[in-house]
Amino acid sequence: MKKDKKTKNELELYIHDLKDDLELINDKFDTKDDYNIVNVHTIKTPDEKIKYKKNGTSSNYYKDIPWEGHKIKLHVLHQKFWSFDDNETIKIPMDCVVPSHKITKRLASYSLNLLGERSYKETSDITGIKSRTLEYLVNDWALRTNLNADVTTLYIFQIDTNKGHRYVVLDSVLNSMMVTPNKYEIPKGLGMRNINKIIVSMDLDIIIDLIKETEAEIAVDYFDFQDFVIKSVFKEYKRIRNLKLMKSKRRKTDSAFTTSLSDELELFCLPKKLMSDSQKKKFDEITDKNKDFNDFFEIKELLLEEAKEPLTAVNKADIQSSLRFQVYDNVETNFPIRPNKVCTNPSILKLFGLQSLLRLYNIGFDYSKELYEIKDVKQKDYNEVKEELSDKQLMLRWNTNKTY
Repeated sequence: MKKDKKTKNELELYIHDLKDDLELINDKFDTKDDYNIVNVHTIKTPDEKIKYKKNGTSSNYYKDIPWEGHKIKLHVLHQKFWSFDDNETIKIPMDCVVPSHKITKRLASYSLNLLGERSYKETSDITGIKSRTLEYLVNDWALRTNLNADVTTLYIFQIDTNKGHRYVVLDSVLNSMMVTPNKYEIPKGLGMRNINKIIVSMDLDIIIDLIKETEAEIAVDYFDFQDFVIKSVFKEYKRIRNLKLMKSKRRKTDSAFTTSLSDELELFCLPKKLMSDSQKKKFDEITDKNKDFNDFFEIKELLLEEAKEPLTAVNKADIQSSLRFQVYDNVETNFPIRPNKVCTNPSILKLFGLQSLLRLYNIGFDYSKELYEIKDVKQKDYNEVKEELSDKQLMLRWNTNKTY
């Protein structure tokens, strides 16, 4: 065992956060088995009402936060007492440690913070805590975090990860309560709570389960719904387009689809009133030849008009500036859509039926853009993560309270 000396002030500063439980014994700084050892003793005594006397000490080692690049263990002399009232030995628990894992709580919290950025192996190398113990600490933290979350308002959305979709639940102060690949876990994971409002991305499965499990007000994020509609309608247009292209090739006839799909998508995402002059010209050139594009475009516009109808009656002026694609002056809801195959397309009928279903259950739209921006921030943050983090680690990363 190698012995070194630190100034007493340096060591007292290191254990300052533990001063309610522990006191420095000396300024010795021992080194053993890759750990630097700090010698301390407990200071708490039994309640004044109890008649007692000191009755020896016990000795234990507890891993603590690294100091100056070294792993640390506290060598704790734990004072024991004899109770004359109960005729038994008393050993007063220390609030600053996790006895079952022989670590301090501040080391547990330090590890949780690291795990929001680094792998289990790297965190284990830095802290000296085994990966299995780290997993236990994370699971315990996640359970307490979920139970203690502020659930006045909840935000539920999906992000894309290198392991597939992940569904994220944030509480009222935007701390993560849940990250899961299984969206059906979400309603059950919320439990019987007094939730006032849930703002959710457009996912019918989640919405239906929420209706069953909670009485909270449910609102679909309008901007996410907007993206959902555009993607869904364009996907169906693309399917029809491909079928007709194949048919033209077989028959060796000219095709109406002379513009690239990427150029069509760029125009499809915009309402005509927000297109530039050059975009309008391109749009007219496409629709002159391609009636399918025009029909599906009008269906998309109609679906979005139906979703924003409440704005014509409530807070229209306040919300108008925050919406990306729509302009609300002189709202027109009757598009000149001709009765044709597009109107009876099963996929399109489902989209119209979807809005009827939302209205049936009094599910409105949230036009604040808050969830849409939160989702964008979390997706970008995930894309910047260099380590491959687990779902629980993503919870840690997106939570301000990482205290064990």
